[in-house]
Amino acid sequence: MRRTIVSCLATVALTACAEDVRRVDLAFIEREPNPFSCVDGEGEPLVLRAADRRVSVVFDVVEVPFRFSGVTEILRECREPGCPTVPELRRCYEIVAEGELASTLDILRSVERALEANASVILDDVPDVDGMIRTTVSTEPCDAVRDGAPPVESLVACALTRPVDLGSYEGVLELDLPTTSLPCTLPEVVLCATLEELAE
Repeated sequence: MRRTIVSCLATVALTACAEDVRRVDLAFIEREPNPFSCVDGEGEPLVLRAADRRVSVVFDVVEVPFRFSGVTEILRECREPGCPTVPELRRCYEIVAEGELASTLDILRSVERALEANASVILDDVPDVDGMIRTTVSTEPCDAVRDGAPPVESLVACALTRPVDLGSYEGVLELDLPTTSLPCTLPEVVLCATLEELAE
């Protein structure tokens, strides 16, 4: 059986020569607006919550049939019967966004660079499940987000890949926030961060 590892894009594949390893790379979709462009009810960018540039980045595997690709379909599936996460696969990394941050694209790229430096391999043995990878960015430290969603007031960004068969997929998965408004809003970030709770 081949192992599946999930890594940040542009990192060196430490196991690239191993025939029994399948690699999935994650990359935030690069455009304006992007998952780091979301605003609160007052129109203030959520990224301003991380005044010291320090955030935690939580990765979850959310189980959802890969035949669903539309936002409406995914939300319907997550409400009934539900979209559980795989608790033992949760990973959290504390990073600092460095460099000039003149735009949300600069922030996105800085977060990617920090992840490449600190978490080159995010998951080193993904089970054979249908699902998507969720990335939740919060001002809470990793010790405070071991279970459940981060507090709403701490949310900075959230993004999802499309659902795939993680047991067979190999290649790049883009992280994005499905949204109905530009820029995206806090309620949409909260929905992304709490998909597993919609059926409760």
